[in-house]
Amino acid sequence: MLERGDLRRTRLLRAAGRIFAVAVGAAGVILIILIRSPTPALEVDLRGTSWQAVQLGDQRFERQPPTLAFHSTSASVVVDTGCRALTFEYGLDTDGDAISFRDVTRGEGACVGDLADQDGLVTTALANADGWAVETPTAIRIIGRDGSILRLTRYP
Repeated sequence: MLERGDLRRTRLLRAAGRIFAVAVGAAGVILIILIRSPTPALEVDLRGTSWQAVQLGDQRFERQPPTLAFHSTSASVVVDTGCRALTFEYGLDTDGDAISFRDVTRGEGACVGDLADQDGLVTTALANADGWAVETPTAIRIIGRDGSILRLTRYP
């Protein structure tokens, strides 16, 4: 059985319109996991929707979950990290499986206190976003270039 500590490197690989997570473990063991979307990403329109971050990797957001509110007419999203609100621009590629975010507020406003770590995790996850997948019409995940997965659920 492969344990979490056995994994040494994780990378994302795109092939035939699908995204795979490839992990190299101890003793050269290679683990390939298909990350696929049961609903094509382009069938879920992000415009005018709001999402709550549930989990980033092993980190669950329980106390004051970050939220993402996608603007209805522009490619912008307001991200409330729990201690400050930031505006990002986002872009999708032509087939809809890649997404990127750019902080247009340039990290204005200091985030202090016990939510500062959460703020850093969320902003870094968005800055490193490379793809996204739809789990259900009310659950999506944003996939980082480093293999990290930010899970979001639609609300309200």
